[in-house]
Amino acid sequence: MGSVIERYLQELRKATLKPGVYAYRGQSRAEWQLHSAATRRLTKSLGNAALNDPGFSKVYIDYHRETLVDAARTRGFGVEAGRDISDLQLLAKLQHFEAATGLLDFTWSPLIALWFACREGDHDDCNGKVFVLNVNDPIQAARVSSDPDRQTIDAAFMRTGNAPGLLYWEPMWSGDALPRILRQRGVFIIGRPLIPSDGQAVEEIEILASDKAALLNELDLLDISESSMFPDIYGFSAREKPTASTHVSTPEFYLVQGNQHYQAGNYLAAIASYDNCIDLSPGVGELHVLRGNAKSAEKLYREAVEDYRQAIVYQKRPSLHLGHLENSPVSDLMLFTAYFNCGNAQAELSDYESALGSYSEAIRLNRSEILNIDQALFNRGNTHLDLAQFEEAIRDYDAALSIQTNRTESPWIPFNKGNALVAMGQFDEALECYRLAEDKATDSNGPSQNRETLEKIMSEIGPREYQSRFLRDSDAPLDCLVVQVEGSGVSGTVGVLQGRAGNIGNLGWNGSGGKGFGGRFGFIVMLEAKSGDDASTNLLQNS
Repeated sequence: MGSVIERYLQELRKATLKPGVYAYRGQSRAEWQLHSAATRRLTKSLGNAALNDPGFSKVYIDYHRETLVDAARTRGFGVEAGRDISDLQLLAKLQHFEAATGLLDFTWSPLIALWFACREGDHDDCNGKVFVLNVNDPIQAARVSSDPDRQTIDAAFMRTGNAPGLLYWEPMWSGDALPRILRQRGVFIIGRPLIPSDGQAVEEIEILASDKAALLNELDLLDISESSMFPDIYGFSAREKPTASTHVSTPEFYLVQGNQHYQAGNYLAAIASYDNCIDLSPGVGELHVLRGNAKSAEKLYREAVEDYRQAIVYQKRPSLHLGHLENSPVSDLMLFTAYFNCGNAQAELSDYESALGSYSEAIRLNRSEILNIDQALFNRGNTHLDLAQFEEAIRDYDAALSIQTNRTESPWIPFNKGNALVAMGQFDEALECYRLAEDKATDSNGPSQNRETLEKIMSEIGPREYQSRFLRDSDAPLDCLVVQVEGSGVSGTVGVLQGRAGNIGNLGWNGSGGKGFGGRFGFIVMLEAKSGDDASTNLLQNS
């Protein structure tokens, strides 16, 4: 038997060392009093202080007689099989349909009481409690008479003389309530009007909230669960009420669930849903794209790359479209998305060579006009820029600019191109790019800063010849552009240029994509005087 159950059963054994017959009750919140629904209903109207009023016992009896039993009999509810049933039998029937009676549900089974103390959805984050009552103690409790004529409201709730303060009763059930009562091994405890709370009649064992899930799992192995405790149509209907959680074990359900988690930003939950969907519907490329997007959003880039690669492998397998399976090859759009997003994840891992390969494969799929080829060109240009491959970066940016015809033009393509040109020492062309970016940008702080800094550099240089070299130090926060100028009188840091704008975010599949990625740190520009003979073959000559 599971260790968690065994730990609590040991506590229950300590509470039942005295010979007797024990009944148990589990409640999901430890602070709740051991009060019947009738008691809770009356104190809601009268206040808790009414429990100490000498007249409360009379009110309790009147409530059961007038509000429940007499009113129910007037409506014909007190007859079964052509015969009048006793007051207690009628109360039990009313309680079965959730009326607030003075009958308190107990069970002969400590395991069932444990289940009720941990019942899923009932205050999962609160400690629970199990109550233990020895009904074989003649001072505390007595059995209800089996004679229907003696099962009256007065006999049940009026305490006279030295009669015990508690009664216990196992009604004779029939009809649709029978399976539930038998399965729960139910017994009713009746207080006159209250269950004593002095700790002598009733033992209490607290159930830690942190143990509830483990207890439910172990109890489920013993066939003690929601469905087994409430096997009748009422229990089934209660489990399927509008507020109940819904679970459908189909790939379409997990697909929609994963999409909703992703849209809400619950990426780990989305991954778990896509896991279930993939288990039920293996070999579907789109599902791996979706899971890769969730992993990428959670910054699990290596795992995301694996999913994108798997999606590409499955390109000619059946695909899942709009919630149903179709026997058709995966489209160019899916392949483009997988390659593009894979490149993004590889770039975030600083695996630039692999990222270049992925973007290039995406760009190669240029047979469809619906593909966002300009976005792939932009991201590949950024990757070239990160590798200090400035000419290649400029070619990609130019290609992206040339095909931006039917979409809003991005200011960040000319901005990043300007940075590449500055790194190459081509300041005039870079200045034009920054001005173009300023015209297109709603927030032109970056383009304006770089333009102003570059204009300051050009003013310092004037008409003199200059050479430049771009320095990159992986351990330094900023790159450095060193500009060597003919003549004397120039030295020191001129300014800082903002780094490139970040990659365009992941593309979605039948839904929205991911957020964009962060850009690169900027670079400082330093001017220094150059003598006539210190030119190096790796410097870029400009005039």
